[in-house]
Amino acid sequence: MKKREPMLEENVKMALFIKGSTTSELGMDALKDLYALRRPNGVLFSKKNDLHPFEDPRPVEFLSTKNNSPLLLLASHSKKRPHCLTLMRTFDHQILDMVELLVQRGLPTEAFEGPKPVIGNRPCLVFQGDLWEVDEEFGRIKSSLMDLLGNGNGASNADKVNLKGLDHVICCTVDTDRVVHLRSYMVVLKKSGTKLPKVELQECGPALEMKVGRTQFADATVYKEALRVPKELQQKKVKNIERDEMGDKLGRVHMEKQDLTKLQTRKMKGLKRGRKDEDGEEGEGDEETAAEPKKQPRARKVSAKKSSSDLLSISDDETTASLTLIQPSSTDYILAASLISVLTLCIYLSRADILLGGAAFVSSLLMATMFIDDTHTIHLDKTRGTVRVTKSKFGQVSRTRVGQIREAVAAHIVEDKISLKRNGWALELEFLNAQGLYYRIRCADTLVVGETKLKMLGTAKREIEEYLGLSTNPFTKDSFKKSAARHL
Repeated sequence: MKKREPMLEENVKMALFIKGSTTSELGMDALKDLYALRRPNGVLFSKKNDLHPFEDPRPVEFLSTKNNSPLLLLASHSKKRPHCLTLMRTFDHQILDMVELLVQRGLPTEAFEGPKPVIGNRPCLVFQGDLWEVDEEFGRIKSSLMDLLGNGNGASNADKVNLKGLDHVICCTVDTDRVVHLRSYMVVLKKSGTKLPKVELQECGPALEMKVGRTQFADATVYKEALRVPKELQQKKVKNIERDEMGDKLGRVHMEKQDLTKLQTRKMKGLKRGRKDEDGEEGEGDEETAAEPKKQPRARKVSAKKSSSDLLSISDDETTASLTLIQPSSTDYILAASLISVLTLCIYLSRADILLGGAAFVSSLLMATMFIDDTHTIHLDKTRGTVRVTKSKFGQVSRTRVGQIREAVAAHIVEDKISLKRNGWALELEFLNAQGLYYRIRCADTLVVGETKLKMLGTAKREIEEYLGLSTNPFTKDSFKKSAARHL
């Protein structure tokens, strides 16, 4: 009884080839040839059996249950139905569908010369004709013929086929007269002079022409139950992955929005910007320290081109605010402009801790007068939280200047947190002030002051001009001197 219980993977379907009470020579030749194609998964009955499945299916169901064979092919002959082959399938040991195939003409396998198919090899099935796909009745007949002819190798669940073992082809063609033409061919491989051999088909038999007679099919409910696949064998549905009729996997990939700003483009020398176009933003020695974040994209300046008559030029956008002072060549006026620019920046940001750091920064500027000349630009990077002061010329940093700058800021910082480096033309000073704010000063062609906790604010030309008491008209030396003295 356990062998007859349902299994996840059923055994190979066995087929019974039965002789009826009355048979003909043409019907028996067709029965034996089909049995030869089915071997070794078929059993040929030698004794006659009085079976009439359309009138009483119970004897057929008994033979199917006893031999555990869901496929049966019965050969019979009568005046109304000459040379008849009745193909039957069972489900749960009950008749599922039946179809009569009346053999009109046929040639046995012995009538064909040449090689014959190897026993147990799986054939290649070809169904030609629109009725196989259009007509529901012929669709059921096609399914029955595939069960009868397609499982002769005992590997119905095999997912791979050895092409060298594919040695014969069975072709079933249907025409408008409801006649099924069955042909069997051997696959012959010949030399072609290339890697791919020349393929020829040689008919090996049997050759049958069968007209469809009576049919009996189960209703849709029973047929659906017969085709049900257990949940254990069903493929789990994967999100965004489907399979087509041929079993090929089709997937859908969702791409995230790409950041085109990080796209690596081809760099050409002809496209590089000159140093004069940078307005002091990038010079030969303008390098970022290791502790600073990566360079952000350059901000487009809003202000017009500077002229010698402008004393104040301001540009402001979403990422950067710049304040540029074009100062007289006199050293006194240059020092005053430096003090005004630094104190204006600190007061505008309204931060007491910045004022403390600014005082140290002003002291360092007073001792490093040799670095300042003509143009003085302050850049506020809002995204990084840094301030960068750019000068047009610079001199070499001496050891005396290093000590002087260190002493100037010693009163405003934690002594054990000072880090001072001298590297050729550049001087790097890192310190932590009493409020715990981190600063970095780099003296070269640029002077950088950074604070990690500082969030930069946008600058407006009108506000800074009103605070400094400046106007758009050129300054005289006296007015510039008075403006500087008012804020010192």
